[in-house]
Amino acid sequence: MFTFTAPEPHHVRDAFRQIVGETTIKCQDILIDAYLMKNPSGDREELELFQGHIGASDWNWPWFDAWRDHFAVSSEWPYMWREYGRAWSGFLKHDPDSYRECLRLIDWQDVRVWLKQSPLAPRPFPKTKTALIDFMLASVPWEDFSSFGNAAYTLAVTKHRQVYHAWTERERLKILIHALMIRLSSLEHIASWRDARDRYSLSLKKRWITPNPLEGCQICRTNVAVGPIDLEIAFPTGHFAPPAFPGCRCCLCAHSDEWKSRKA
Repeated sequence: MFTFTAPEPHHVRDAFRQIVGETTIKCQDILIDAYLMKNPSGDREELELFQGHIGASDWNWPWFDAWRDHFAVSSEWPYMWREYGRAWSGFLKHDPDSYRECLRLIDWQDVRVWLKQSPLAPRPFPKTKTALIDFMLASVPWEDFSSFGNAAYTLAVTKHRQVYHAWTERERLKILIHALMIRLSSLEHIASWRDARDRYSLSLKKRWITPNPLEGCQICRTNVAVGPIDLEIAFPTGHFAPPAFPGCRCCLCAHSDEWKSRKA
């Protein structure tokens, strides 16, 4: 039967210091104590724990911001970032770039009301959003619509930004928790391998493993390529253990040359 073993408190504190310590979250000591007391065992429990203590407070994560900008330039969001990327890319400009963009965002029912009150209202009146937008673009000059359109667009942007902000904050927090759990798991594994090495005189090493070599960034591929290394040294990129970046899904596995010799 599988039994869940709670992580060692000093490993929890080390993982928090290494990952959450890079942020400006103010209640880190309280979070650590709450985590150790509740010992959440699932994504939902962990998210609820963090949300309950952080709330709506603003916090920064420079490591995350640097990688976000990197992924945004390449337009390639890793698996853990895809929902965040969709939300972050959805942030809208305060001024529309085009007439079509303005009509696409604002409530088309408001456009219907405006057009019905306009001397440009057609007969018969468009019944669908697509037909309405096509008519506006073809027959209503932007100059006649701009006063109402800009005001309606600004209001719509405000509403959308509120939605996108809540979405991105939730996804960013999920990535933070994932990075914390990956680091905590890595610390726990290294400690157990070190104990087995010392107790049984095994030549255990650690190997960097990525779940999908095609998806991993260059940092991950570099660490995978080096193969097994001593438990006490860092990988070529300077990382002692995963994650290499926020959202990295890599992990460590144990390696021993003795296992190969025994099989042979």
